[in-house]
Amino acid sequence: MPVGRAATASGIATLIVGFFLGVNGFLTYGVREASLSNAWMLRNVTRVPGSDQYALSVAPYGVSALTLFTFLFLTPLGWLSMYLVVSGTLRAISAAVGDPRGDPLLSGAYWAADTLVTRVRTGAASPPANGPAWPPTTW
Repeated sequence: MPVGRAATASGIATLIVGFFLGVNGFLTYGVREASLSNAWMLRNVTRVPGSDQYALSVAPYGVSALTLFTFLFLTPLGWLSMYLVVSGTLRAISAAVGDPRGDPLLSGAYWAADTLVTRVRTGAASPPANGPAWPPTTW
């Protein structure tokens, strides 16, 4: 069963690529967000004398707790890495249990193109010139 082994390896490779792409992107994103939050905090704490500096300095810490979620759901690199990890995991698991599958987006694009080409070749892509037969003859 070489297809099953190849599907398992492909799923695991996709998962690993997505993981490392996501970790690298998240660390880069996190450093940038932390730098922006620190600059905001320092600018606002020193600008307003006599203000509650503790209250101003707590806001960036609260926002930093959401950094992973903002990276995953609000950035294109987060979407890509999340897709690669989830699809790679599902493909590896499905191949391990004996039901190998391809990439969902590529399989869907292939199905759509194949269906379109088949309909164009058979002439089923356009409706009949006179409309459907009435009354239906299949009763």
